[in-house]
Amino acid sequence: GLNPSITVLVATIRAIKYHGGAELSNLTKEDISALDKGLINLERHVENMTKVFNLPCVVAINKFTSDTPAEIQLIFERMKKLNVKTVLSSHWGDGGKGAVDLAKTVVKLCENSEQKMQYAYEDKDTLIEKINKVAKKIYRASEVTMDYKVKTQIQNLQKRRTKEKFPRNFHTNKLILD
Repeated sequence: GLNPSITVLVATIRAIKYHGGAELSNLTKEDISALDKGLINLERHVENMTKVFNLPCVVAINKFTSDTPAEIQLIFERMKKLNVKTVLSSHWGDGGKGAVDLAKTVVKLCENSEQKMQYAYEDKDTLIEKINKVAKKIYRASEVTMDYKVKTQIQNLQKRRTKEKFPRNFHTNKLILD
């Protein structure tokens, strides 16, 4: 089964700024405002890993030459508020030797963690219950609605589930039933 000891979230400052509304043509320019806004996305991922899945998390900033000290500092400050270890990694530019600190941090966290992963839903939950739990716990939806056709298809899948065990986690828009 799936029993990870920790999670590693790899982020780039450029991607975080893009999530914060920066234009593609400006991602290599310092933009603290866009970075600040985009960090909400990274914080949500960290919260999902630590609170929903109950796993320790390390954030690896994959450093690019355009990243500024002020941008790097902001990420470290925000992750510290979430009590998450953050590592500046240069594997993009330096290959494996640029990820040595990250590797050491991951090993240390694995050796010191006794937390057990929990899922967003229980195996015994119906497919509709699973959809609801993922939508509410991961995406913070207040409710899930579906039209009759979709609900009927899911209920038909659920009937087949009594004969077969579907994968616990799938991240595609199709459920493959081979």
